[in-house]
Parts: sequence; structure tokens; C-alpha cells
Amino acid sequence: MSDKGLRAPISRRRLLQAAVATGIAAAGPAARFGARPAAAASTWAEAPKASKPAKLAYIYWPWGQAQDTMIPKFEQNWGVKVEKIAEANIEPLFAKVMAMTAAGEQLDVIKGIPGYVGIWAKNKIIQPIDGLPGLEEYKQEMTPLSLQGMQHQGKFYGLPYYSGIFTTGYFEDLFKKAGLKDPPKTWDEMVEQAQKAKRDGVSSFPIVWVGGAGNEHVTYVWYQLVWSRGGIVFDKDLNLKLEPGSKARESLAWWRKTFVDWKVSDPKSLELRYIPAAKAVWTGQYVFHPITHHYYFQWMNREGESPIAGKVKMFLMPDGGKTLGWTALECLSGNTKSKEWAWMLLQHVGGRTKNGDFEMGKFYANDAMLGSGFKTVMQDPEIKKTWNKWADTDVVAKQWDQATDLLQAVPAIAEPWFPKWQDDAVVQVQSCLAGKITADQACDAMLQKYKEVKK
Repeated sequence: MSDKGLRAPISRRRLLQAAVATGIAAAGPAARFGARPAAAASTWAEAPKASKPAKLAYIYWPWGQAQDTMIPKFEQNWGVKVEKIAEANIEPLFAKVMAMTAAGEQLDVIKGIPGYVGIWAKNKIIQPIDGLPGLEEYKQEMTPLSLQGMQHQGKFYGLPYYSGIFTTGYFEDLFKKAGLKDPPKTWDEMVEQAQKAKRDGVSSFPIVWVGGAGNEHVTYVWYQLVWSRGGIVFDKDLNLKLEPGSKARESLAWWRKTFVDWKVSDPKSLELRYIPAAKAVWTGQYVFHPITHHYYFQWMNREGESPIAGKVKMFLMPDGGKTLGWTALECLSGNTKSKEWAWMLLQHVGGRTKNGDFEMGKFYANDAMLGSGFKTVMQDPEIKKTWNKWADTDVVAKQWDQATDLLQAVPAIAEPWFPKWQDDAVVQVQSCLAGKITADQACDAMLQKYKEVKK
């Protein structure tokens, strides 16, 4: 889940959960994430026996100053130079990785997202890390959500970059101005409240969505909408469930009505990815901002940056609270010539640093409300204290409790053929929401594309 920088010079994507200890204790962090395990074996603190490489190459999309701060520490700790290859976002990073691999250029550690694991694993762009020293200890320290997200076809393909969940929010000032008292408990109730706000002249378009083109944007919001309404887009056997009468088809038709029939969703939503949508919320023109990453509440409520800081409130996903979560990951390149040292760098950016701390994970959590894949970080009282400035951590914890990993709910995401299907799905869903085609036409077209890419 991604986008370009949020705030100069330190922003890009801001993610994840407030299931940390104290204060959230009422929601039961120990039950959620398990008891804090003993420290792992010190593979992160002992130099490999293999000779040092001249350099290691690390490709990533930047998150503020995280890499500029942490990579020099690795070089100082181990005396190994790291070539930093920064790409603006996940799509250009994907293209760069494919091009560099085809050209035989050096790559050692690759930052990735769940949707890339399948095609990268199939083409040996990344390799499993099963059997590497310390991995079993890392597994014991991971949250259940991250344990799911690191695996593909029974093998482990990385350590956590960050973890996140979908959440929903409302702008308190307009909500109260419209005479509304409690956040909606169902999607239909949200529409009713939005219609009231529109009738009362509080907002011309009370709802702004993430509806822009992108491999994690308008379609992922649709997956979440379907999931929260009790449906699926793909079943566990990778069958596309868009037949007439399906929850997925019905949900798309409902979503279309919010734009075309009820006119409570701003048509500009179809131009907005996550960060531009959050910036739109800044304007104070919208009552609701459904289905965004929880860490954007950090940005929308940050004092000194947001014009409406402290006034964007989180509430549970309508229709029961079911939500989707994910864990982006740091991967081991398939063509690394120094596997032992590449594993050290991977641990530095995705696990423990030489001093035994999860420094990178804590950096992300404190700076940007990104969740960690490790229980130790998520239970850190200092992180909870930081997050309390941006969101009601009890609400975040409750929402986190109901999160299912994207790869479990939408298993096709990790398949090599999925990106081709998804590219077409983006067009179909956007065309439907814009009123150019019906939900039936969009779903029929997606079913046809599915048959083509699966051949």
C-alpha cells in the first residue's frame, strides 16, 4: 500500500496499527499478539564467516529519512558499503527490479509488497529465506498477521517492512454540523447520513474515496468493501467470484450508486490515490473518508501540518468491523552473490540491528504510525504514546483484532498472472464508478479477462 511522500522531507506512506501495550491493554494486546518471546539468537550481531563483499545493493521506495538514517549505520557497524537504489514508488520499483534482473545487475535486498511476491518468486527474482540463521526466532516474534504475509506456497520470502490495516474516518466538525451523533454502523447508514449532510447543505459531496488508478488503490478499496459486506472476490482455489448475485457484484453496484444515483461520493475520488485523498480531507469539505490505511490518520491529525489536526476520527469498518490487513516485506534477491551478507542487510532493515533492537521498525512506527510485524515493537509503550496523538488507539486495536491478511482474503494477489488481471480490473471498476458502464458489464469484462490470463 503506497504513494509518494506525504510531507517534505519525511513522508511517503504512513501505516498501521495501534495494538501496543499500555492503554490498549483493555483490548488485550497479549491475547492479540501473544506473550513477548525471549530475544532471538544473535545472528543479527555476529558477522558472517563469508568474506565481505565490495558492496551490497538495496532497492527500495523511500520513507522519509529512514533509509538515509539507517543505511549508514549498517555501513558503520559492518564496514560494508551499501548502494542505495531509491525509486519514487512501488510501480517504478517493480519495473526497475525487472530491468536490473534481466540485465544481470547486482541486487541483494529488495523491498516489496505482497502482490509482487508471486511473480518475483516464479522468476527467481527473490529467493526463500527458509533455513537462514535466526529465522525461526524471528517467526516466534512476528504478529499473526505478518506471519501470514511473509509466506508464499509454503515458503518464507522475507522479513516485515511494515504492517497495516484498512480503517474508516469522519471529519468531526462537519459530522456535528450535520446533526449526526454516532458513526454509521452499516454502509447503508453511512449513505443515509451523507444524504442528510448533503440535503442540509453541509457538504456537496460528503464522501471522498480512494478511487484512483494504481495496483493498490481503487481495486483494493473494492476488495475491502466486498470483504466488509461479507463477500469475496477470489476464493481459496483462486476462482473469481463475480457471477450474478455475488456479493462482489452487488457491492460494486452499491458503490456505483453512491456516485451515480445518490451523488454523495465526489467524482474527483476517481482521480485520487491514498495521499491525494488524504489531502482532500484536509480541505474540510468532506464528512466521510472510508477505507484508507490507518496510518494516514497520523498525517491527517498531525499538529503543524494538518489544517484540521485532531478532528479526523476513526470508526470501525461498517457492517460488522471486518477489515483487511497486510505486511510489506524486505526480500532476499535471487541473484545475490553474497547470501550471508545480504541476509545481514535484510535483518538490519527488516529485523534486528547489531545492537539487538528493531530500530528500523521503531523508526517507522514513531515517525509515521506504521505498524511493525513484530510483537516487541507493537507492545512498546513509547510507540503507543506517540500514536495516541493521532488516533484513538482503543479503536485502532479493536479494528486490528478483526483484520485478516490480504493474501488470505484475496489469495490471487500473490499469483504471477494477477497483475495483468488487476490492470484491466482497475479500468473496469473506475469506468463503472464513473457511470460509463454498469456493474454487470464491469464484472462480465473482469470475468472474461480472468479466463484470458489464466490460460
